[in-house]
Amino acid sequence: MNTVTVQIGGKTGYGIHEAGVLVGRLFAKMGYNIYIMEDYPSIIKGGYEFIKIRAAKEKIGAHKDHIDLLLAMNQDAISRSKDNISKETKIIYNSDKVDNEEGLGLPLKSIIKEESTSGKELYIMIGALAKTLDLQWDLVDEVLKKHDGKDLENKLKAVKRGYESAEKGEPLKNQEDNKVLPVINGSHAISIGLLKAGLNALVGYPMTPTSPVLEFMAKYEKDLGIHVVLPESEIAVIMMALGYSYMGKRSAVATSGGGFSLMVEAIGLAAQAELPIVVVMGQRSGPSTGMPTYTAQTDLNFVQYASQGEFPRLIVAPGDAEEGVYWSGIALNKAWEYQIPAFVLTDKTHCLGYYSYDEKSIPKVKVEEGLLWDGKGTYKRYAKTEGGISPLAFPPLKDQVVKATGYVHDEAGITTENPDIAKGIADKRSKKKLKLIEDMKSYETVKTYGEGKTALLCWGSNKGVCMEASKLLGIKTIQVVMISPFPKEALAKALEGVEQLIDVECNSEGQLAILVKQYGFKVDETVLKYDGRSISVENLVEEVKKVIK
Repeated sequence: MNTVTVQIGGKTGYGIHEAGVLVGRLFAKMGYNIYIMEDYPSIIKGGYEFIKIRAAKEKIGAHKDHIDLLLAMNQDAISRSKDNISKETKIIYNSDKVDNEEGLGLPLKSIIKEESTSGKELYIMIGALAKTLDLQWDLVDEVLKKHDGKDLENKLKAVKRGYESAEKGEPLKNQEDNKVLPVINGSHAISIGLLKAGLNALVGYPMTPTSPVLEFMAKYEKDLGIHVVLPESEIAVIMMALGYSYMGKRSAVATSGGGFSLMVEAIGLAAQAELPIVVVMGQRSGPSTGMPTYTAQTDLNFVQYASQGEFPRLIVAPGDAEEGVYWSGIALNKAWEYQIPAFVLTDKTHCLGYYSYDEKSIPKVKVEEGLLWDGKGTYKRYAKTEGGISPLAFPPLKDQVVKATGYVHDEAGITTENPDIAKGIADKRSKKKLKLIEDMKSYETVKTYGEGKTALLCWGSNKGVCMEASKLLGIKTIQVVMISPFPKEALAKALEGVEQLIDVECNSEGQLAILVKQYGFKVDETVLKYDGRSISVENLVEEVKKVIK
C-alpha cells in the first residue's frame, strides 16, 4: 500500500481533531505527504464530526471521498459514511456503541477499565490502526512522545493495548525517497510568514476560522517577543492594530467576514492616514452567522471593495502551507513598503486544513524595510515623492510632529478641503498603486500546472483539488494568487493556447470569473460548490467531465 485515506468519526469534544493530527504525523514520519480535512459543527460537544487524513507519495492538497480505513467511535461514523465505504474499506469500531458485522470491534469501555486509561478511547483505536497498517511499534512510540507529552504514560498504555488487539494487514510502506516534512495547518503557515516578515503585534477577536492564528501567536508570545492582544470588539481590534502601526510596530489582525464587517471603516482610515496594516480574512459560510465552522469563497468582492473611496490595496490568496508562509510575508512587507492595507484572503479549508510543509521549496521570507525618514529638516509625514511613498518616522520624535489623520491633508498632515490638495492626495495614492502594479510583476502572481487546451481556473484553497483533478483529466490548472492589483498581464500569459476555461470556486456566483471577465477574459464554464463543504477530488473530476469539451 503506497497511499491511504483514514477517516475518524464520532462525537464532537472527544479528541477527534487531536487523534487525526497524530495519525497524520505518523504517516509524515514515514515519508508521506499529508493533507488533513476536518468537518465539525459549531456546537461545542455532542454533535457528529469527522477528520480525514490522506497520505500520498506525491504532494497533495485535497481530500478524497473514498475511505480506506475508518475508525468509528459511534454508529453515526458508519451510517454517515456509507456512500464512501467499499468492500475494501477496513473498519475499526467501538463495539460498545457500534453495531457492525464486519471489521475489528473493540470494547473500549472494558479496555479503559482494565488499563485504567480514562478518556483515552481514541488512542486505543490509533494503536489498532497502526497494527492494521503494520507500522513498527518504535515508530508509533517515537511520534506519540513528540506529539503530546501530556499524560503520556496513559496514552502509551492505551495505544499499546490497541496495537496488541489488532492483526497485521496490508503494510503501509515507508516512502524512503521522500523527505520527512512537518505537518502544519494554513493558520500556522500564515502566522509563520507574518513572523518571518517582522510582525510585532497580532490583534484579534476570536472567530472561526482564524482563531488558530491567535492561538498560535499567544502560545509563543513570550518566546517570540511579540504582543498578542484580544480587545473587547472587532472595532477595537482594528483601531488598536493601527495604533501599533502609527508607533512603528508591524501589526496584523485575524478575523472572518462578520468581524471584518465591523472593521471596514477603519480600513478607509488606514488608507487615508497611510498606516500599514495586514488583515488575515478567513472566509466561512455566510451571510451573517451562516454556518460558522464551514467553508466558503464568498468574500472576494467584499474584501476587494471594502471601505469607501479609492485607494490601493494588496490582496493575496494562498492555496497551501508554503504559499501561506510566503505570501503572508509579502503582504506584511508590501504593506509597510507602500503604507497600505494588505489582505491575506483565506478560508476555513485552508486555515484549518493540514499540509506537509517544505520550507526549502519557497524563497526565503525576511523583513524588508520601508522608506524611512533621514532625520533632516522638518518632518513631513505626507511629503511628496516621485513614487507617492512618503518617508516614515515614528513618535516620540524630538522637536518633530508625526501626524496621522483620516481627513484630506497637506504634506505636514494638517487637515484641509483645498481642491488642489485633495486632488494631489488622490494622485499620490494612484502613484503608489501604479508602482505596486509594476513591483508585483516580478512575483509569480499567477501559477500554471500541467498542459492542455482546457484549463481549470482557481484561487485560494481550491489549488490542491484543481491540480489533482487536472492531472487525472490531462488538462491544465491556472491559479490566481494575487487578487489585487489584478495581475492582467500574468493571466494573459497563462491563458495562451487555452481554448476552454473552466472556473472552479466555492461560491454561488463565480466571483473570480466575474472579476476575470471585467478584465476582458472569457470564462466558458463554471463549477461552483456552495454548501459549506470543500471540493473532493472525485467530485471535481465528475463535475468537470460534465462541461469539458
